[in-house]
Amino acid sequence: MFSVFQNFIRILTIKSVKRKMHTNRFFGNPFPDYDGQTCYINNIDGTLNNDLKDFIKSNFIRLFDHWQQNFPINNNDSSVYTGTTGAALLYLKIFESKILPNPEIYLRKANELIEICLKNFRRIRIPTFVCGEIGMLATATLIYYYQNKNYDEFVRKILSIHSNICSIESNDDLPDEILYGRAGYLYTLLMLRSKIPNLRQSMIPDNMIRQIIVAILESGKKTSKNLHSNWPLTYVWYNEPYVGAAHGYAGILSLLLESIQQISSQELHTLIRPTLDMIVDKQFSSGNFPACLNEQEDKLVHWCHGSPGLIYLLAIAHLIFKNDNDDKYLQSALKSGNDIWQRGLLRKGYGICHGTAGNGYAFIRLYQLTNDQKHLYRALKFAEWCCNYGQHGCRTPDTPYSLFEGMAGTLYFLLDIINPLAARFPAFQL
Repeated sequence: MFSVFQNFIRILTIKSVKRKMHTNRFFGNPFPDYDGQTCYINNIDGTLNNDLKDFIKSNFIRLFDHWQQNFPINNNDSSVYTGTTGAALLYLKIFESKILPNPEIYLRKANELIEICLKNFRRIRIPTFVCGEIGMLATATLIYYYQNKNYDEFVRKILSIHSNICSIESNDDLPDEILYGRAGYLYTLLMLRSKIPNLRQSMIPDNMIRQIIVAILESGKKTSKNLHSNWPLTYVWYNEPYVGAAHGYAGILSLLLESIQQISSQELHTLIRPTLDMIVDKQFSSGNFPACLNEQEDKLVHWCHGSPGLIYLLAIAHLIFKNDNDDKYLQSALKSGNDIWQRGLLRKGYGICHGTAGNGYAFIRLYQLTNDQKHLYRALKFAEWCCNYGQHGCRTPDTPYSLFEGMAGTLYFLLDIINPLAARFPAFQL
């Protein structure tokens, strides 16, 4: 009897430790929720009202000045994720947004950084936008396009690996996820076509997009077969079936659905949608999603792992399937949003990959989807938290000024929220 009692106490202790560990991942949300009445938008152009715009802009300038003085140029890291290309993308964002005076200055700064990256470029080792040399080449393409310089060489280098990306047999070890795999390459081509429209007719035609889609679908079917899985599509990263945006289903399926015109009805309804529904079935009662399919712990509320990255998939799924009188994807996204509001102020920092700014983007996406001011209010409160950068006792990231881990990503978020209907999560959302 005593041993049973001891075991009972041990189980309670373990559960208590887990709860404490999970609580230590986020700060309690100090903000009251939306009052149900206030409008934060200038109805003329869809941007924030002037007082909010001035508040965000003044804090952006203050943090941006600090960032410019401290960002270290690393000749050994040209990536978007932690390296110099990520900084170039922030300058490019400032140029595109026209928020600061003399935007051409920031296009020149972006060019200066990308020329450093190009000088050190030798070959493509990682074929993706966020973590690979492809991101540097694609960013160079955009900068040269804006400067009216010839960018064809960069596009040709990006396309030089297209056939290898599309080959399942000869490239069996290539993953399908966003950061290192085929979906990250697909994003690159879709992004370039959206920013430079003539590429669709000239260098990146529809059949090139279609070939990548086929490779991603065939890879998912092959992995399901090899693992004897009952899932129509199975995707793994280091042998783990991740769910989130960075390495898992959320990122892969989002990019596939962004390419809906190149997907057959049969593929959509027999492969993609059943897989999507099986993912939705994995949602925790909290609204969050597991990091991996086989996990039961409800702990990570990040863009990379957790519901903040799933919201983009649920949003596009709702837009595609809403005519079926089925709002389960919308309801799933709203449920996730409520959980992010409770647990999204992260102790890991203010970045976009696994920080508060990345979680704020999820609210912007919900606002774009629903036009409900509640979600914009929540995004603004997360932005307000980020404006007090460094004052909450968060962990300092390994690369504190980078785009995905550090301050550059927070600055990108603050720029985006000024014009929320036009906001896009960088290097992921089209």
